[in-house]
Amino acid sequence: MRIGGALLSVVAAVCGLVLAQPARAACQLQTLAELPVVMQGLRATVQAKINGQDASFVLDSGAFFSSMSAASAARYGLPLGPAPFGMEVRGVGGGRAQVSVATVTAFDFGGHVYKDVEFIVLDAGSLGTASAGLIGENVLGAEAVEYDLADGVVRIFKTNGCGFDDELAYWAGSQPYSVVQIDPPERGGVHTRAQAMLNGVPIHVEFDTGSPRSIISRSAAARAGVKPGDPGVVVAGVGSGVGQRSFLETWRGPFASFKLAGEEVRNQTLLFGDIGLPESDMLLGADFFLSHRILISNSQHRLYFTYNGGPVFNLGPATQAARPPQPPAGSPGDAADLERHALAMLVRGDAGAAIADLNQAITLDPKAARYHVERARAEREAHEPLKAMDDFNQALALKPDDVDALLGRARLSFALHNLSGGRSDLDAAAKAVAGEPDTRLELADLDMDQQQYAAAATQFDLWLAEHPNSDLRVRALKGGCDARGYASQELDKGLADCNAALKLDPGNPAVLMSRGLVLVRIGQPDKALLDFAAAIKLEPANGWPLYGKGVAELHLGRTADGQADIARAAQLTPTLPAEAKRLGLTP
Repeated sequence: MRIGGALLSVVAAVCGLVLAQPARAACQLQTLAELPVVMQGLRATVQAKINGQDASFVLDSGAFFSSMSAASAARYGLPLGPAPFGMEVRGVGGGRAQVSVATVTAFDFGGHVYKDVEFIVLDAGSLGTASAGLIGENVLGAEAVEYDLADGVVRIFKTNGCGFDDELAYWAGSQPYSVVQIDPPERGGVHTRAQAMLNGVPIHVEFDTGSPRSIISRSAAARAGVKPGDPGVVVAGVGSGVGQRSFLETWRGPFASFKLAGEEVRNQTLLFGDIGLPESDMLLGADFFLSHRILISNSQHRLYFTYNGGPVFNLGPATQAARPPQPPAGSPGDAADLERHALAMLVRGDAGAAIADLNQAITLDPKAARYHVERARAEREAHEPLKAMDDFNQALALKPDDVDALLGRARLSFALHNLSGGRSDLDAAAKAVAGEPDTRLELADLDMDQQQYAAAATQFDLWLAEHPNSDLRVRALKGGCDARGYASQELDKGLADCNAALKLDPGNPAVLMSRGLVLVRIGQPDKALLDFAAAIKLEPANGWPLYGKGVAELHLGRTADGQADIARAAQLTPTLPAEAKRLGLTP
């Protein structure tokens, strides 16, 4: 529900650490639900059923209530009812979404079927995810919830006989762990918030699995001595949150210290921006959860955590060893558990651990093509392209029409300059994808990368026809607009696509830039100028809208202004001239 430097040191302050001690015998954690978690990039997803139909949800501890988009409600045939008078949802960047309410007659979650479960329903396009919706704090705010995302599981507990003095980090054994006091409900509402220190300055942090990456508010960063324009601060682009017009400019800057309870992370480059959440100075997102095992005790107002090793915030190639490859606790022979652990390790940048897990999964289930596909992806991250190609080949030997394997092998073939092989796999995937329409967007993106714009436009159109109700329609409509704009073909259709995208998501700067290009192509540079100017206001440090403005000015005969804007755009985005030439967007 929120947006989106290597780890140099994690320092444990002795006074802030607790040596693991078991809770009193009378204190017991009763497991109410243990849910497998699959990391789709930095999104933690779980499976459920809506009235018997399969549904994927994002775990979002930053959402006060479980929600879905209007598109999902329509997809699952759920009638909408009114929300309480005046109710609206605010997200990162200040976006607001009007809401309705849908009731799921039978909601199968965690092995239990719940009757008449209510979900907040947001505006169409508000979530921007392929998942059905978000699981929020009305479900996750139980007496105790454990997030073990690195092992691919979340556990929901009921406490029996546990007092305030009982320590609940049951998994730690002899490993030291940290404890932090979290705000009670009268102060924190349903959100999990606590105090931390940023460059020695007190800040309020919110634990938010729905935010892919941790992010600091611009005001808190300034209090910690880091501002846009400072040495080492770079533009990170525009992020977005829930609701329309929830766009915010973000930066990355160097921070000397982040300290939470007994753990200190030093010398990090962290993300910051105008997150628009007055009660939270920083969101600790999925990156933080992947690097820790966390138990939140709402009854004690405490949060327990242990450090998993490896990078905390800047996920990528690990600069120090992560945990040794190991099967998840309690499931030593389960290939699916090994797969989930591998996907989490891959997201964290530990390709070696992911490969080790997938080796075991393939040994346990050698006929599962997807394990070969996932190991091939890990091998690519480990810079072993020939091994990756062998795994893609093995996957396709097991399942010749496996779209993921065809697309993965196509990408690898293009990277190895085997253009004919890559094109052949794309053509095969286009035929096989009819049974898996959700994959058309990936196929279209690959066609765009190869400048096969007509093929990409066809895939975007087919996907849109197959998905009349989807939060990803803005992405597909923009794709169709771009494909036609780059090719300078079917420009009326491209303009219609951009107009439709902006109707769903008004003010989206990326779509404004796309429409501006099409307007230049069809001979309306005056209208294009307005779109580029609006995009510049939202992304002042991005060279692309300034470049487009310069091109529009040249078409209007404003030569000096146009050349000046194009020169400035190249200064802001040094790679822009070469990329524009590749796309055929030269003045």
